[in-house]
Amino acid sequence: MKKERNSADYSPPHPRRVQKPMADRLAFFISGLSSPFVVITGFALWVIAYYSPSLQQCILLSFPFVLLIIALPFVWIYTGVRRGRFTDIHVMLREQRAEPFVVATIGAIILTGIYSAIRAPHPIIVMAANLVVNGLLFGVLTQYWKASMHAASFAAGVLIAAIMIDTRLAVLGALLPLIVWARIRRKRHSVAQTVGAVVIACVSTVLVCKVLGLG
Repeated sequence: MKKERNSADYSPPHPRRVQKPMADRLAFFISGLSSPFVVITGFALWVIAYYSPSLQQCILLSFPFVLLIIALPFVWIYTGVRRGRFTDIHVMLREQRAEPFVVATIGAIILTGIYSAIRAPHPIIVMAANLVVNGLLFGVLTQYWKASMHAASFAAGVLIAAIMIDTRLAVLGALLPLIVWARIRRKRHSVAQTVGAVVIACVSTVLVCKVLGLG
């Protein structure tokens, strides 16, 4: 005799998870790796390590950078998300980006002052000054246009590395099309917003380096 199933023992089948296309997963991965927090930190610490004659000085110069350029804006944004001022940690809405830019730029100004006061190697001071200039530039620009900070940060980082460490590092710029593709694929930016941000970041970085005696 067929055993009657108790309705209490029955559980409906779990809905099948929809697998995202490989291209979407790749775009998500590339966007994560090219986050301004990751890119700016990576290139800056590279330059700091290159010009530091000792591990002790490298740590001394890295600490205020991480504190003022990475930790301060991140904590500010994270707190803003928790309090409802920002929609997400990436601050996707252009209208919400002004405040984080102000905080990051103030941090860069303080960092430049600290590096100048302790007489850090000149290229490191220039690197900090470039953060101030680009922070001001993109802070004003973001009031009218949603430029891609992923693309801009990577482009500026490659230029800084090529100018301050080795010109052959400019080959890293070959990765830029991947970042542009990822941001467009994820519908975060348009072609103009990514390519335009790269051009602006490159021009401003080259000008800052030339005016301050590099390049």
